[in-house]
Amino acid sequence: MLGIACAVPLPQSALYITLLFTSLSLLYNWKLKLLPLVGNVYIAASMAIPFLFGNFVVSSALSLPLLAIALVAFVAGLGREIVKSAEDVEGDVKHRGARTLPALVGKKLSCYFAALLYAVLVPLAFLPFLFGLKVNILVFGIVALTAISFAAMAYLVATDQKKENLEACRKSSLLALGVGLLGYAASLI
Repeated sequence: MLGIACAVPLPQSALYITLLFTSLSLLYNWKLKLLPLVGNVYIAASMAIPFLFGNFVVSSALSLPLLAIALVAFVAGLGREIVKSAEDVEGDVKHRGARTLPALVGKKLSCYFAALLYAVLVPLAFLPFLFGLKVNILVFGIVALTAISFAAMAYLVATDQKKENLEACRKSSLLALGVGLLGYAASLI
């Protein structure tokens, strides 16, 4: 309620985003997290929407570089959430009766899908620059480090589905995404 109240004086598009994601968060806690891929998509969307929300707070026009950054955050978030589901598949099925993607198609196939998402991030990390985000050697290097990290995680998730490896890759994905976001932010300086 406080979040909605804070969004009321903001531009209408930002308020609509707030209302939509408030509703989705309630649905997630009630049902979505138990559904295959749907809960993962919601969490990934919640990682991407802050960029679009911020865009619409300051401008009515959609910024293509911010849209590209939101897409990077979404793909990274979806890969991370699928890895998390694969990591927790036994407990999710046993204790919650969840019908997650790994519960339906298996841990290995789910990890291959997550690895594909991580691999897609390698070229996708540079998309904001194609849409007009300023680039210099430092910024490019930081984003390249992120791309290399996701390439390594793609390989590790595809080749080793042990719980410890999946947990390490899941945690590393947030760090890699954070480093990439710092690179994007550095392009504004």
